Amino acid sequence: MLAALTTLDETLTNHPRVVVTGVRRDAGMGSCFTRNGRLVWNGSPFVTGHFYGTGDLFSALMTGYLVFGMTFESAVQRAVSGTYEAVSQTAQLASNRRKYGLNLTKTLNAVTKFTLGQKRGEF
Repeated sequence: MLAALTTLDETLTNHPRVVVTGVRRDAGMGSCFTRNGRLVWNGSPFVTGHFYGTGDLFSALMTGYLVFGMTFESAVQRAVSGTYEAVSQTAQLASNRRKYGLNLTKTLNAVTKFTLGQKRGEF
């Protein structure tokens, strides 16, 4: 994975940062990117099951955190944490209710508190 991410970092002309999501490691699930030629993994405990919308949620959270001026690494870490929170909440639902997507109540509440804190300069 390091070779693929390094190639992308070197090949893409406008120097974007690349994140690979859905990476299983040990007993966790997370995301990888490179920093100074080394592979960085941010993850959370693995939750068994299939959860629709995790990629959409991750990208929305990460984009929002970047727009608020967070560093790339902090945005990835918070997006992983927020996605894990939503998956954890959804895992408590009956399997036939999971098909409707993630339970975002707690995650959106945390994002709202963070966003309001940002506007007041509390971060």
